[in-house]
Amino acid sequence: MHSLYSWSLLALAAGVLPVATTEWCNPPLGTYGYMYYVESQSGLDEIADHCTTVNGTIVMAYNYTDSSFYLPKVRNITGSLQWEHNLDYYDTRPSPATIDLPDLEELGSSMYLNGLPTLRNISMPKLKTQGWELHVNYVHEADFRSLETGKYITITGNISTLRLDALRDVSERLLICNMDLCGPDNSPASSLDISLLSLESAGSVSLQGRISSLEVPALTRMGDGSGIYNLEFSSSGGPTINLTFPRLTSIVRDMIFTGDIGGFAMPNLRKMSETSLLLTTFKPLAVNLPFDAVNDILLRGNISSVELPNLHNLTGYFTVDSDLPLDCDSILDTISTATNVTASAGGKLHCTSSAAWSNHTGRSTTVKLAIAVMVLMLGWQL
Repeated sequence: MHSLYSWSLLALAAGVLPVATTEWCNPPLGTYGYMYYVESQSGLDEIADHCTTVNGTIVMAYNYTDSSFYLPKVRNITGSLQWEHNLDYYDTRPSPATIDLPDLEELGSSMYLNGLPTLRNISMPKLKTQGWELHVNYVHEADFRSLETGKYITITGNISTLRLDALRDVSERLLICNMDLCGPDNSPASSLDISLLSLESAGSVSLQGRISSLEVPALTRMGDGSGIYNLEFSSSGGPTINLTFPRLTSIVRDMIFTGDIGGFAMPNLRKMSETSLLLTTFKPLAVNLPFDAVNDILLRGNISSVELPNLHNLTGYFTVDSDLPLDCDSILDTISTATNVTASAGGKLHCTSSAAWSNHTGRSTTVKLAIAVMVLMLGWQL
């Protein structure tokens, strides 16, 4: 493959880059469309010397070995920023430790910088918009403080610092995970504070790892984005966390929360007749939810009390499976009266507690079946 330097000489000869002060640069046609193919930091220096706008894509070569990938002065890339997947050298990947584009404000298409195990820090503090997908992993620090909108955003790695201060809308999916490889069988090495102070709407949000705090004060609505759940939260091995969604009023698909949850509040979410909630906590939690209508509710773990003072419409199952003392009879009587759903064997209302206080001590076959049905229908994991 031709180097950027060779292509630039050809471009200069053709009059595409007439002088060194050119700001708008048109890359030649290559494997990934119109692109600059960068094999070293010197190639990036050449782009910085000529361009403030790259009308195409920048591709990091599979054999890029410099420890940093630094591109100042460029404010707009109309295509993508990615690295080369060379099938002839499948096991060879670029190895930068840092990626820094300090002046980039717009990315027309996608940022595919995932799959780089050496990457630790990525910084694009002025980037405001990106057209399709932003995907990075293995990072320890990520700075996208000015990013306002996106379609698909995936940031994973042993993250200790994450800046998404201005992020307002993610139309499809936002995934943040502070593990190199996200999954229930992996353990995060450190904890992460997630602050999404400007986020107002998202198609779906998935937060996984060891999460020590979460701030979403402006989140108002969840749309019909990609992913199984509208809201997914899974934290393991971390401190007790309080989850509060103070302005959330609209959600269209199911929610799942798992972890050391000591507080849980959604004070303005009322209508959930077509959506369900699964909540599993390993810390004592008093559940008080304002829902008027709900499809399914499944509460598991250290549930200390349950109150749904506004509930009057239940279209699916109501199931509580607590490891703490719980007055199941009182809970079921209250829910049954409010929703006009009879609490009976094989019915929609179920409650078990580890305590002798409850007359529903132990997990009956009926309750086991009810939980299993909900898990299978909704794709939840026990």
